[in-house]
This record gives sequence, C-alpha cells and structure tokens, in this order.
Amino acid sequence: MEEKLFEEIEKHLLEDKKPSEYIRKIIPKIKSSNLKIIGALEKVEQSPTHHPEGNVLIHTLLVVDGAALVRKYANDKRAVMWGSFFHDIGKKRATRLKKGRIVAYNHDMYGREEVENILSKYTFLEEDFKEKVINLVGYHMHSLYISKKLPFGNLDNMMRSVDIRDMSLLFFADRLGRGDFSKEAIESVIDEITNILNIINEKYDVKDTIDLWDKIRKELI
Repeated sequence: MEEKLFEEIEKHLLEDKKPSEYIRKIIPKIKSSNLKIIGALEKVEQSPTHHPEGNVLIHTLLVVDGAALVRKYANDKRAVMWGSFFHDIGKKRATRLKKGRIVAYNHDMYGREEVENILSKYTFLEEDFKEKVINLVGYHMHSLYISKKLPFGNLDNMMRSVDIRDMSLLFFADRLGRGDFSKEAIESVIDEITNILNIINEKYDVKDTIDLWDKIRKELI
C-alpha cells in the first residue's frame, strides 16, 4: 500500500500541470500513511506577513505547483518534485509563537531529519535519490541565508551537497509559494534567484545556471 501510494503521488508530481489538485484529493489517504506529516501541515499556521497564502499545507501545495512549472529544466525531476513536496515538513516541529509572532526557526534542519526518517521506510528507493531529496530539503532556506547574508547557512557545504541547478529550481518554487503566479510575480522571483546565483558566482562558477534562468525568464514571461 505504501509503495503504491508513493508511486501514485510521484506519477502526478512528474506529469501534472498542477499536482496539488491530486494531492489535495488524497489528503485523507496520506494521513493514514508514512506521509501523514504532510496532512498534519494543515494545522500548522504561518506568519501572515511572510505567508499570506495560509497554513503550511496550502503553501506546500503552491510550491509543488511552482516546481511543476519549471521541472522540465531539472537534472533530476524526481528529486526536485519530492523536494518541493517535503520541503517544509520541519515546520510541524519548529513552529511556535514568540512574542506574538509565528516563527519556525531551524525548520530546514528539522525537515532534513524528518525526510531522512520517512524515506528510510521506502526500501525500494535508491539511496542516491534519497540523499538528493534530503539535501534539497536541508538546504532550501539557503536562498534566504545567501540573499540576506545571514550567518545561519553554509554555502560551501551546500555546494558540495546539491546540484545547484536543481537547488535553484526549488528556491524558485518556494518563493512562488505565496500564491501569486502572475507574470509579474514570476519575473520578480526570477530576479531574486538570479541575484542569489550572482552572489554564489563570486565564489563558485555557476554561470551555466545563471544562463539557464535567462532562458527560463524568456520562456515564462
């Protein structure tokens, strides 16, 4: 049952224009599976300032659709799409109220642990694939850490651990997950991703990925 559900979800992640439509329909089934943490995200609220779209499940479904928008550019579509599906599961453990604000500090690190635990139950999956998804989830907040020059990230470790093309696609999907899929919003997010890549390019050669985003801009805008 678990393997079949995983494969069904994967089929929609890889083929649907909006995988969220299928995922939303099967939330009851997800809640009684190894993936039950996804269903639980419905009760995890977010800061309305940073996430006007609503709870973490709503955000996750929007991010999955954002990833589907650019999955054809991925070096590993499966990893990117599952990374988008799992990217914020750490918020279930991390989210709390602090001085009247909803915060989710360290949810990327908690998410890494949660994904590793979940994927370990799927013995039919390749270890290389599991590692890719775990790292995409673990480093997805580096878009913020890099762009804001925050001390929480580790660029060197990220570059050793991920495919930067695929990582940038998840950065894009996550930023798009506020619900606005207009051309103006897409262009604004592409500007953000390009800025992040330009910062990375000061230390690592990621010119090919910068060029990819120029191509994506022309095709989506």
